[in-house]
Amino acid sequence: MNTRGDRSLRSESRTSRGRTGTKARSARPDSPLAGVRVLLVEDYAVVREVIDRLLVGFGARVTAVAGVREALEALPRARPNVLVSDIDMPGEDGYALIRKIRALPPDQGGQTPAIGLTGWNTAEDQARVLWAGFQYWLTKPVDARRLVTVVAAAAASAARRSTRAVLASRAPNKPAEPLNGLAQEKPEGA
Repeated sequence: MNTRGDRSLRSESRTSRGRTGTKARSARPDSPLAGVRVLLVEDYAVVREVIDRLLVGFGARVTAVAGVREALEALPRARPNVLVSDIDMPGEDGYALIRKIRALPPDQGGQTPAIGLTGWNTAEDQARVLWAGFQYWLTKPVDARRLVTVVAAAAASAARRSTRAVLASRAPNKPAEPLNGLAQEKPEGA
C-alpha cells in the first residue's frame, strides 16, 4: 500500500486503472465528516484530488473515480453514505450516473444521498440537477466550507433514513386496517 501526504490520515488504494481513492485512517472523532464514506466522481484529476484531500482532511473515507463506469463498479465495494458527482463529464454524464443509481434497490445504493457539482449556475440548471435525483447542488468552483457542510448534511440524512428503516423493521405488526377506514362494529355479546 502506497502512502502520500499526511501518513496518519490517508492511505492510497489502487486498481488496475490507477488511483481510485483514499481512506481516512485516524481522523479526529469530532471531525465533521468522521467516518462518512464518500464516493467522489470527477473526470478532472486535479479537481478530483483537491476535493478528495479536502474531504479526507475532515475525516471522510473517500473513494474517488473518474467516470460513471468506475463509479458503478466502486459502488458495491465503497457502500458510500454520500455520492458527490460532477455533472458535466465526457461520455456518460452525472445525469446518466444518478439515473443508474436511482434504478438500483436501496440495499445496493439506490437511495444514496447525492450531491451534484456543476459549473452552470442558473435556476434551470439547479432544477434539472435536483429533478434528476440529486438532493443537493453546488456550483464549481466549490467553496470548501459549503462542500463539507453539505456532505455532512447528506450523511446525516442517510443516517436518519437508515435509523427509521431499522426501527420500522422492528416495530410490532399492526392489526389490519378496516376497509375504507370504516370502523367495524363488534357483535353483541363480544
